[in-house]
Amino acid sequence: MPLPQQPPIPAPDSPSGAPPRELRIVLPTAAAPARPVSPPSPAELGGQLRRLERKRRGPGTATTRPLADDFYLAFTCASFRLEQIEIDEPAAAAALRASPRVGQLRPRSQRRIRNHVAILRTIEHAVRRGDVLKADAVVRWYTSIGCGLSITGIEPAAHDRLTRCLDRIHSPQLRLRQALADAAALHVQLVNDPLFPSFNGLIARLLLHLHLRRCGLPGVTLDRPTDATALQVASALEARLAELVSRAYDPPL
Repeated sequence: MPLPQQPPIPAPDSPSGAPPRELRIVLPTAAAPARPVSPPSPAELGGQLRRLERKRRGPGTATTRPLADDFYLAFTCASFRLEQIEIDEPAAAAALRASPRVGQLRPRSQRRIRNHVAILRTIEHAVRRGDVLKADAVVRWYTSIGCGLSITGIEPAAHDRLTRCLDRIHSPQLRLRQALADAAALHVQLVNDPLFPSFNGLIARLLLHLHLRRCGLPGVTLDRPTDATALQVASALEARLAELVSRAYDPPL
C-alpha cells in the first residue's frame, strides 16, 4: 500500500523549461564518533521536570496543540542533518511545493524529503484518530525514504522486535516523568541496537516523534550540534526532551 502523501501545493512551471532543482544532499562516508555526554544530576532533572509540569498545566496547554505547518520541514531537515546528510532548506521547501513537468520524474533527493514529510503527516493523523500503527507500516517508511535505492529488508527477528517497540509506544505512559524516560530509553535502544540496516536514525526519530505524540506531548525538533551525542544516552536525552517540550509550550513569538 503506498504511503499517503499530502497533496503538493501547486506552483507554476518554470518558464524556461528548466528541470526541477536537485537538493544538495551529501551522504556521509562514515559516522563521526560520539563524544561522552554528562547527564544532569537527579536534582537538576527533577527541578526541570517540575517547572515543565507547571507549564504543562497552565492555561491553553491542557491538550496537545496541532503541529505548525513549518514543523514538518524543520523536523525533516534537522533529522537528516543528524545523519550527516546536508540539506539546503530553501530547496527542500521548494521540493514540497513544486510539481514536476509532464513526463518528468522528481529527483530522488526531492522524493526523499517529500516522503519523510508525508510520514510525519501520517503519524499526526494516526495519533489524532487513535490508530495503532503496525510494523509493516514502519517498514514502508523505510522503503519510502530509500526511494528506490538498493536496501536490505529487515530480518524476522527485527520485525518482531519492531512490533514489540510499537506495542510499547501505543501503550504510553501518561505521567510526564515516566513518559519522557520511556521515550528516551526506547530511542537510545533503537539507536544503539539498530532495527534497520540503513536510515535507522531517521526511522528511530520518527518513532520517537510518534512516542511523544502518543504521550500527549508536543512535537520537538532536535539539533545536530546540540543533540548528536545526547541521542545516545538515555538520561541526557530525557533532560533534552524535557527542555524542548518546555519550549514547545511557550506561546509563539
